[in-house]
Amino acid sequence: VSTQSTGNWILVHGTEAMSLRYCVPDSRGTRSSTLKSRISSATPLQRATPLHNRILEADQLVMDGEYEQALLPLAKAIFLAPDDSVLYIARAEVYLALCDLGSAILNYKKAVKLESGNEVRDSPGVSLSVAALKLSELQAARAAHLLSSSRFNEAASEAQCALELRPLHAPPRVLLVLALVGAGQSGEALEQIRQLIEAQPRNELYYLLRCRINLNLNKLEEVVDDISRLSRIAPDHPQVQALSKDINSWCDQLCIKSTNAITTGQYEHALTLLSRAVNLCPESAELYHKRGMVHRLAGHLEDSMQQFEVAIDKSGGPMLAPDSARQLRLLHNELGVQYHKWGMYVEAIDKFDAAIRGIEGNSGLDDVVATISVSYTHLTLPTKRIV
Repeated sequence: VSTQSTGNWILVHGTEAMSLRYCVPDSRGTRSSTLKSRISSATPLQRATPLHNRILEADQLVMDGEYEQALLPLAKAIFLAPDDSVLYIARAEVYLALCDLGSAILNYKKAVKLESGNEVRDSPGVSLSVAALKLSELQAARAAHLLSSSRFNEAASEAQCALELRPLHAPPRVLLVLALVGAGQSGEALEQIRQLIEAQPRNELYYLLRCRINLNLNKLEEVVDDISRLSRIAPDHPQVQALSKDINSWCDQLCIKSTNAITTGQYEHALTLLSRAVNLCPESAELYHKRGMVHRLAGHLEDSMQQFEVAIDKSGGPMLAPDSARQLRLLHNELGVQYHKWGMYVEAIDKFDAAIRGIEGNSGLDDVVATISVSYTHLTLPTKRIV
């Protein structure tokens, strides 16, 4: 799965929750709400000033749909009142009508700075003004547009700005993830996804996105973990089903990796890999048998016995799982030898009996019985009678 296909997949499925193009409805014949509010609240003294005349002129031009011409009286008004945030908001609205997203963002930034100074940056997401909320929305929209043009670094910067204003808002963070993936910063992208999942642990789209990124990085173990979660959260999701088609192949790869780990004595790592494989294919008796063998090599005899018992059960009985049944009887014998060495004679007899008897319905394992008989000959019998 390529980086580009990862981005395309998530965009197609709408996780970014933003439009790739910011379209402004035709406001011809309507008054700017910002200018209208300023005009209606002006006092008689204010209405006699040149500033008010410039505002009236800009408002009329906006009503007539003459957006470019409205910029001139707004510029004059800002010259007369450079610290008036309302004028910057009004000019931002005009730029939006002209589909000039960059200029609109600059004017909203100026308005937000005049309204709150450094308060927004010091306390992000707290009591944001309408202008600050609009600014965050526009920055996210611009990030989506840059992303669609494969301008990943710029998109990441814009999404980060939107996220600084609204750190708990998911859409800009998803856009940041996509931009980081496109820019080759997969590690940072995965950290952002972790935060998304932490906030919404049952949102399957975040797990799917992480699967796609980890597939890109050939991190099979992490992919398997997320597919296991997705099979519980959203088993019917078409993308989950599509990814699940490769489950058998992934299980085989995990088994190969576990074999390599065994050859180097990394038994715990091998068990971790096999456990992931079991999560993908929980009905595979072979996987439980393999896990039992690793536990035996690691000296975990009780755990090994449990795995062989499950393997026999998954196979439909001892006659259908002769290898697991053989290993189980040998383990009973080994435990019997250990118990005898520890002086636990009653427990040793129970284990030897289980080894000789085996599982009900399982017969014909003469080699196992022979092995057990040899074990008996090497034992030093106790001098006192066992009751």
